[in-house]
Amino acid sequence: MITDAYRKMQKSTVFSLLVLTVLVSQRTSSSTEPEREPSVATTLDSFQVHGDFSIRAVAHEPLVLDPISAKLDPFGRLWVIEMPDYPTGPPETESPNGRLKVLLDKNGDGVFDTASIFASKLDFPTGVQPYRTGAIVTVAGEILFIQDDDGDLIGDQQTVWFEGFAEQNQQLRANHPTLAPNGLVYVANGLRGGKVQAVDGRFNQKPNPIDLSDGDFFFDPEGGDWGVVTGKSQFGLTIDDYGRRIGCSNRNPAMHAALGSAIIARNPLLSPRDAVVDVSLAGSESEVFGRGVAWTTSNLHGGQFSAACGVFAPGWYSGSQESLFVCEPTAYLVQRQILEETGSVWKARRTSNTFDFITSDSEWFRPVDLTSGTANSLLIVDMARAVIEHPDFMPPELKNRPDQRDGTHLGRIWQVAESGLASQKTESINSDNAAHWLVDESPWKRISATQYFMERGSKFSGQWESILQDSKARPSGRARAAFLLKRHGRLTLDHIKQMIHSGDHRLRALGVSFSVSCDLWPENLPELLMDPSSSVLFELAKAFADTEMVASDVRIQSLATIASSSFADTLVKQVIGSIPKEQLLPLANILARQKDKNIDVLEHLTERIAIESPQDAIGLLQAFFERQRIPNNDAGYGLPLVFAWYRGTTRGRHSIQQIIGALDKDESDSFLLNCNVVNKTLLREDASPVVRARCLQLLLSLKSLDINLRTFVSDDHVTEIRSVAIKQLLATDSDWIRSYLSDHWLTLQSRLRQEVIQSCVSRGQDSLWLLNEVKKDRLPRNAIDPRTVQRLQQSSNSEVASLAVEILAPNQDRRRVISQYQDALADKGNPDQGKQLFSVHCAACHQVDGIGTNVGPDISDTRTKTEDYLLVSILDPNAAIDASFVQVQILTIDGLTFEGLLLDENNKEVTIQQQGGERRVILKTEIEVFKSPGISLMPEGFERTINPSQMRDLIAYLKNWRYMSVRIPGVSPKSN
Repeated sequence: MITDAYRKMQKSTVFSLLVLTVLVSQRTSSSTEPEREPSVATTLDSFQVHGDFSIRAVAHEPLVLDPISAKLDPFGRLWVIEMPDYPTGPPETESPNGRLKVLLDKNGDGVFDTASIFASKLDFPTGVQPYRTGAIVTVAGEILFIQDDDGDLIGDQQTVWFEGFAEQNQQLRANHPTLAPNGLVYVANGLRGGKVQAVDGRFNQKPNPIDLSDGDFFFDPEGGDWGVVTGKSQFGLTIDDYGRRIGCSNRNPAMHAALGSAIIARNPLLSPRDAVVDVSLAGSESEVFGRGVAWTTSNLHGGQFSAACGVFAPGWYSGSQESLFVCEPTAYLVQRQILEETGSVWKARRTSNTFDFITSDSEWFRPVDLTSGTANSLLIVDMARAVIEHPDFMPPELKNRPDQRDGTHLGRIWQVAESGLASQKTESINSDNAAHWLVDESPWKRISATQYFMERGSKFSGQWESILQDSKARPSGRARAAFLLKRHGRLTLDHIKQMIHSGDHRLRALGVSFSVSCDLWPENLPELLMDPSSSVLFELAKAFADTEMVASDVRIQSLATIASSSFADTLVKQVIGSIPKEQLLPLANILARQKDKNIDVLEHLTERIAIESPQDAIGLLQAFFERQRIPNNDAGYGLPLVFAWYRGTTRGRHSIQQIIGALDKDESDSFLLNCNVVNKTLLREDASPVVRARCLQLLLSLKSLDINLRTFVSDDHVTEIRSVAIKQLLATDSDWIRSYLSDHWLTLQSRLRQEVIQSCVSRGQDSLWLLNEVKKDRLPRNAIDPRTVQRLQQSSNSEVASLAVEILAPNQDRRRVISQYQDALADKGNPDQGKQLFSVHCAACHQVDGIGTNVGPDISDTRTKTEDYLLVSILDPNAAIDASFVQVQILTIDGLTFEGLLLDENNKEVTIQQQGGERRVILKTEIEVFKSPGISLMPEGFERTINPSQMRDLIAYLKNWRYMSVRIPGVSPKSN
């Protein structure tokens, strides 16, 4: 319990509460003194908050321990999930220790002072949604409903509603049950999915479990419907007033599930992943700016999102700007981004290019989740652990570090609000204020009002109707009122008309959506076809694709009008391209006759049509070219449609020759004439190499190429074209192309060599030719990479396998050298000495910790590399040669010689990077000899440079350089 004395001190901003601290081993501190677990006051002092915001603690240990998720209910009670068993669970002989607590603010000052253990012995709980007389809880493999029969805030009954969610890694399980404005509860996938089935009889029974591998989960908490929705969230899920769902994953801080399941299901060109749009910059494009020493599992992820979780965007505004927040616990920060509508999708940008929204230099600040607080505040769930990463994702040397559970008796909930606006008391909803809460600026109040009304039925529908009809009310509240009316069957045609006449485009879009789902089709809906909002056009496209309340010809013409709108963005056009099959050809015929418009939509429709009927797609092409015919046809106009026909035809596994043969002569001649644009594009040197290669592939399939394919193999052509020609010749002119490859192997680009090898491996006779060339020393042995060697040695063709085993055996001389050096690795190395050796012998081509130059492969990220692997890579570099890092040798016509790494090559020039990092561009007109001997930039014979003990030190440095400036318990930088 938080004492009254502490509350008085907190109000005067003097945070000197005595909190028990224990000595722990250092984690990432360079100090030699052991770091203490920071008190609440110390952590508070460590925060830097960007902008005019303030932060305070509203709960902490011992009231709450190991919190990982929380929800504030309509009555101001904070439901907190605690996970003390993280990361690997309790001992086998003990019961699980997961808990669900309910925190109360009994004196109404906004700080929680008592806690009730609502449920205990939960197996890795991951999320909570308070509901009616209890709570919906996600635990290992299941969704539970825990009911409180007598109102004492102690759960009395536990009922399993659903089971079958994946239970592998504890970080990758279903989580965050979240009540949406439509009355459904959505659950984040966790990334591992599962085979889920309903257990409780209130839910619809299905013959087989559903596969959750590529989507998030939903169910109606009142019973009935449940299943999969698009989206694939890891840990975190947020839903706004209009039903927009955003999830996140480690490297993707915010992902909007933009397309629905029905659209994906009926379009063979889309997959569930296409339904999700990154709202924020993700992966290597993302940025985080913290103040602490952030230690990511991969050093390549430094300064980026590597553990994004707890995304929060429920319609939270500061002034006129809508905000999105996301946690990054590995960098001890919470990032704020500004949401802006870009077409029919949302994009977010960082608010600062210096430090992030909330940063700390305390390595114990571990924000893992965010939720709505009272008034217009934000609550941050801080697990306050020494180590947040799961051992499954750690390098081997860190898996048993002794401090993994340090901080299990800590836990903090922080409240953030604009300065002076944090509520100093905890409010509670009731029948008198619920309608006001529904239109309040506070996301918590709006969410709470939705739940309050939803649980009490339609007796408040008059209040919802008044809100929806009030044009001055907040659009977010009007949207929630509309959802409630729809949920309880009270939404009328007049309500929808009011929505689509709104000045707010989100309400208009929602009204269009409801018109279909409620079978209420306003006569004036087509007036919106010229709406300047992409979001409205997006919903209109879905509506006209799905409804049967309008004549088919009107629907088709409406879709064509939307496709022609300048406000129809990529997402809108994806919806149009995903219409039901029976609408494809009529719509495509209209678009094919609209000059200079909608070629991207028509391209998508053409490919879909060609999958089932290539002949119909040919008819589309004919109509298009007749309408679009222009004198400068050879500019490539219409080429995307020809490619789309080709892709669809091959995807449908149709024989192109049979399709062409079934046409009458006039049709065939006309089609091949239209395809002449392909031939002309192939010969255009200013066209994209990738496009030209596709042209060659298409012409080969049409068998209409009237020039010698052998001429496309020479180095006068770009690599992409040479690759297509060589692969085709291996199948149709094998003797000639094999002779050519033997004679020109050293002059082929490394990428082309690898493509040739992979083509040969797929056919037995070509595999035998390849192996015999190696046996005759016409091709270097190391031309075949280790993975391909293994494939050949395990080939189902016994002759291939036998020959591969014979000639691709390891280099015995290198094996002996490696064996001599391996013994030295048994002893500890000195990474400080190894650092000096690296600077002298390796820095010319490699870079580690800012030392050296990146010419060869990146060897700094050694988290998954063993000492033995590093030793082999150093002493036998050609055994595991990376095709992207081989030497090229150039002799110019004036007698100069250059060696280095090939960075780029085109028809005019070659760019190489030499030792030391110098880049050199050499014109092809100045090159007399250009070859790649197929050997690694790393030379053999390194054992002549350093002895075994020095090798031990060098490898100690390569394995442990990241631990030299920071100290981690159980990991000594003095050992390899």
